[in-house]
Amino acid sequence: MLKKVGCALAAGAAIAFNPAFAGEEPHALRSYVNIGGQYIFVDDNSRQSDDGLGAFISVGKPFSRYFGMEFTAFLSSFDSDSSPANNDWDEYGGEIAALLTYPMSRGWVPYLTAGVGMTNSDGSSVGDSYDGTYYTGAGFFKYFNVDEDTELGVRFDVRYRVIDVNDSVGGGSVAPFNNDFDEAVLRLALVVPFGEPLVYAKKAEPVAAPVVEEGPADSDGDGVIDAKDMCPDTPAGTEVDGKGCPLTKQIGGDDAPVAQFGPIYFGYNRNDLTAEARAKLDSAAATIGKLKAENPKLTVQVSGHTDDRGTDNYNLGLGERRANAVKEYLVRKGVEADRIEVTSFGESRPSGDNATAAGRALNRRAEVEAYK
Repeated sequence: MLKKVGCALAAGAAIAFNPAFAGEEPHALRSYVNIGGQYIFVDDNSRQSDDGLGAFISVGKPFSRYFGMEFTAFLSSFDSDSSPANNDWDEYGGEIAALLTYPMSRGWVPYLTAGVGMTNSDGSSVGDSYDGTYYTGAGFFKYFNVDEDTELGVRFDVRYRVIDVNDSVGGGSVAPFNNDFDEAVLRLALVVPFGEPLVYAKKAEPVAAPVVEEGPADSDGDGVIDAKDMCPDTPAGTEVDGKGCPLTKQIGGDDAPVAQFGPIYFGYNRNDLTAEARAKLDSAAATIGKLKAENPKLTVQVSGHTDDRGTDNYNLGLGERRANAVKEYLVRKGVEADRIEVTSFGESRPSGDNATAAGRALNRRAEVEAYK
């Protein structure tokens, strides 16, 4: 029995804490309710019955990134086995538990758990009793976006529990059973989050650049301080990207693009191209092919944008991934890679209102422009 429990706990911990699931942005936890089924592995020398099947419902709340609490109600039944002293069991009870969580990217939230509770054990031939229950285990939540504003999840865990039948606090007696019930329990559930996500850290409010007495912090006056400016000598009035370097349209020499394509829209936290986006880019590649015959120095600027959910750094990276996805597709369609410049504005240039779902959808985009 202990070997079976140990293997189950090791497997659950390995799945939950696999570093392959790590990423840049942790999943924001929310309060939740989940409902599911459980399977109980019975020691043949304890209940003298077959393994048990049951159901449970839990309500949980995170209090910080790494800690939460939950309450669970459960019920199970065990059919008699073929032993001479076989027995049927029905049980129900409640548990309160602590969860040590480690939120990760892509909706993964592995955890360790420990808790206590009470269980009513009702044996067909030995009566019933209310007994203390203790357990520890490991598992994970995995959340999925059903649509932009709806999230569901699944949950799996494996735990080792002890029902102290020698210390009944009420009910009748199960005196013939002088040993504790030491059992492994597997649980699988559907998770429904509710309420607002837990915020790990608030974004810093924009502040004015400090005054430096020994000289200006932005020598070329492009809005990017010298410490972060990769192109510190841009002419006055030049439009620059987040690194302080001129955008392609300035390098090309004309202020106005000769052609604009898109916008190319993306799903929430996604950078893969939809069928509609690929159709737009097919048309864009054909037009660029005609334009470069007339303008050998034609350049193509691809800029990536996001809505305002997520940190500034994460959104800059997401915008860059979106722009690169567009560039890679255009290259496959015959546009030279060295003709395309990619930049990311993250959430800094919205085209819609981030307070609404429709506005956020407009902001998850890439813009494609061609310049002489």
